[in-house]
Amino acid sequence: MASLGFLIAAKYQHYQCGVLLCPTASLANYLCDLGRERARRKTDQTRAVSYSGMMTYEKAVRELPYLGHVLKTKVVIAGLDVSCARER
Repeated sequence: MASLGFLIAAKYQHYQCGVLLCPTASLANYLCDLGRERARRKTDQTRAVSYSGMMTYEKAVRELPYLGHVLKTKVVIAGLDVSCARER
């Protein structure tokens, strides 16, 4: 029933919702490790290698209450994870 209501609201543009897809902390760490390795390969070893982190599902859920007053639509936060991601 809820999905029917969502489809009707979407058709008549009465429903607005934002979606934020974020990697989980374990997947984000894995992706950052890959980014650091690529950065290290692309630079000469005389310079320090840096690679910035990224937003994680856990961080988004933790910070959403502080941003709620700014948002005018409902927000759905979903976490993406990969079972083959290695642990740190």
